Amino acid sequence: MITESVRGILIRRTIGGARIGVWFNATWPFAALSIYEYELTLRIFGYEYRFPKKELSGIEKVGCIPMFWSGIQLWHQSVVYPKTIIFWALNRNSLWNILRDHGYPVGK
Repeated sequence: MITESVRGILIRRTIGGARIGVWFNATWPFAALSIYEYELTLRIFGYEYRFPKKELSGIEKVGCIPMFWSGIQLWHQSVVYPKTIIFWALNRNSLWNILRDHGYPVGK
């Protein structure tokens, strides 16, 4: 599924969980990460967090227990969003490779 918008072409959309800030954690399947050509979009319970590629300073692998605690942390420059943004993914390595291949700053 490829759609065109100001975000660019939709490359991949995946379902998972997310941690926003220190206290809020949504388990699978209550979060979705969409990887666009020019931005990442994280949706959780109707809220949308948008991260333009140029505002991401790094993307780091977090966790070490597949299916329980494995994801990617988004290091961003937004003053509006909480500092801690983690997407919990069953397919973390696949996401990592897609992000790297499309010019996202993986490996903070």
